Amino acid sequence: MSCRVLGRRVEEAILQHLVAEARRRGVAEIVGRYVPTARNALVRDHYEKLGFALVSADGGETVWRLPVVDHAAKDLPMTIALRRIEEAV
Repeated sequence: MSCRVLGRRVEEAILQHLVAEARRRGVAEIVGRYVPTARNALVRDHYEKLGFALVSADGGETVWRLPVVDHAAKDLPMTIALRRIEEAV
């Protein structure tokens, strides 16, 4: 995700879409991993801000967990709409 959209709630809208899709498919949790690099320090706290719980930390690398049952949908100024590639052509 571009740094230009971070903080504009796009990350929250995408997470809401992922949670809805996970629930639809019977997935119990979403797991995220942050691996620090010279260019991604801006998103070091990304998972925490989105409501994920820290599972482990090792040398700067962190693993995060979000049970989809615990995620409450927010009133956001946007939604995510996906189209199949065939529909877009």
